[in-house]
Amino acid sequence: MATRLEAVPENIRISTVTSINPVILREIATLTIVAWGRNPTADQIDQRIQNLEQEVKTLEPSKKGLFVAQKQEMIVGFSKVVRDENDVSQWWLLGLVVHPHHRRQRIGSAVVRACITYAQQQGARIIRSETHLDNEASIRCHESVGFQNDGKFMARDGDEKIAFSFSLP
Repeated sequence: MATRLEAVPENIRISTVTSINPVILREIATLTIVAWGRNPTADQIDQRIQNLEQEVKTLEPSKKGLFVAQKQEMIVGFSKVVRDENDVSQWWLLGLVVHPHHRRQRIGSAVVRACITYAQQQGARIIRSETHLDNEASIRCHESVGFQNDGKFMARDGDEKIAFSFSLP
């Protein structure tokens, strides 16, 4: 299955995060909380920034890629793709978020396609992902890019989820 050839929206720029930029890390940290419909506290943002700083400091490009979508210099989307520790041909799409005010503009799809391309360049043969069963927007996004719905399952924490896979040539 191949990614659908959908252009990145004209006013959106997708880029990788490879260095510690305090402004960008603060925007990503805030976005990852706001995207779930919550108002972040300063402590929550600071904790996420620390986690992101550590992630960027230890970033090994052959094992992980971090991607942001920017609209007029504002971070409106984020995701990462991570190589499976046990199978170098399998990668995982993780943490896909789009700012609530910027959804349904193909931003999530553009970030996912960037993650897929990156993983494929690193030797991935399959990309896996999962989302909550009630996250209709995420389900639509995965399917619009070409992910196969592999069915429902119960996560360890008791949440009902849907598994996805995307096979690469």
